[in-house]
Formats: sequence, structure tokens, C-alpha cells
Amino acid sequence: TKALAIRPEHTTGMSATRVRLRIPLRDDLSLAQVGFSAASNLADLALLKMPGGYELSNGVFTLAVERDALQMSGQGTVSGVPLQLSWKRDFQAEPDAPGDSLTIRGRATEKQWQALGLPALPPVRGAVEMAVSIDAYKNGARRGAARFDLTAVAIDLKEIAWHKASAVPAEMKLTFQTEANGGTFIDYWDVSGGGLNARGRAKFDPTAGLVSLHSDEFAFGATRLMVDLTALPDGGYRLDLKGPSMDLRPFVPGWGDTA
Repeated sequence: TKALAIRPEHTTGMSATRVRLRIPLRDDLSLAQVGFSAASNLADLALLKMPGGYELSNGVFTLAVERDALQMSGQGTVSGVPLQLSWKRDFQAEPDAPGDSLTIRGRATEKQWQALGLPALPPVRGAVEMAVSIDAYKNGARRGAARFDLTAVAIDLKEIAWHKASAVPAEMKLTFQTEANGGTFIDYWDVSGGGLNARGRAKFDPTAGLVSLHSDEFAFGATRLMVDLTALPDGGYRLDLKGPSMDLRPFVPGWGDTA
């Protein structure tokens, strides 16, 4: 619980633990020469007041501890959302290497997504399948990658007139890094399916929100564009569009109708 920054009184559950010591038989034995490892099976695990304000219940995990690392994997309900979790902490990580690595798999509705404190999704109806991996560094920075299967959800993104029905295949992929001050840079994002193909990068400020967005490919219907969106100092955004075609019919009712 110390490694997780959790107080023992906020932890309940059952465990079966096995400890192994490797002690060389020699007169000049030092503590560094003593090998240590432990493994636990955890059931009905509940963790209250976890870092980030989360709560874990119904946890079933295996835990392995050695001198230089701790690994934990299994499944549980985090803030009401059933998830599969895998976590590793490297006690001797170099400064430029991640100290913690976390993998999350599961499915969440829009309300469950909000309960996890994740960035808002476009308006969706249904559950999103997700797989997220995050590496955390000692300086507070984080790097990660994620894939979201949007097939089971219906999406209404009026800003670009994208309306995807449930059961129509679609997915979103991205890689990201978060600085210690909370700034987030999405190195690469890609959305495909339901007639839309778009990819690019984006930058977010922890206070101001979206700072910039670039798409080197935005293909939807008859539209083929490159997009640059930049926040202005006094509010609002500057939008630059370049490309061979832009279909305005979804935004102008009656355009193209014949008498």
C-alpha cells in the first residue's frame, strides 16, 4: 500500500502470500547479497481514496514483488467501471526511463468515461471499447498510446456533420505525452470509419484547453482538406483550410436542391 500511496485503513480484501528468501551461506554476507521475492493472490480487493480520487472494488489481482520491481495484474471495478488492469513499478528506473507502466482495457459509456476523469468524447450513445497504456516518469511527465473501438456507439458530431450509426465500424488511435505542468501534446491521432478518415496532431494547455490542431488529411464525403486550427491570444481560433475540395452541402440547408 505504501507504493500505491494508500493508507492501510482504506484497504480491504483477502490475500494469500508466498515469500522466498535466497541467503548465501558465507561468513561475509551483506544485505545486498540476500535475494527476496514475494507473490500474492488478492481477492475482493477494495481500495478507497486512491490517487486521483478513484476507488477500486471487486478486485481480483496477482501481485509479484522483487528487489527492483513490483508487478500487479488482474481486474476490478474502478469508480464504477469494470476494467482489466496491469501495473508495473520499477524501483531502480533510470531518470530517463519510466518508473511506472500502466495498461487499462475495458469498455465504458459516456457517463462512465466521465467518472474516470478522462477527456470528453464527442457526443456518443453506447459503450466504447478501449485499450490504453501509460508510462509515468519521475519528473511528472507521462507518455502513452490508446486505441478506441467506436463500432458499437452512435456518434453525432455536428461541427463536421459526421453522423455514425451504431454497428458501423470505426476506431480512434492516438499517442500522447503529458508534461509535469499538465500540458498535453497528442503526437498523433487517427480517426477512421463511418465515411470519415482524418489524422494529425494537437496540443492542449491545462488552463486554456485546445491550443492548436493540425490535420494533414481530412477526408469526408467529397471533402479533401488539410486543416490548421490555432488559438488566438484574445480568444477564438484562426482556421486555415487547404485542399482540392470542400463540400458545404451539410452546412447549408437546401444547397444543391433543384426547384
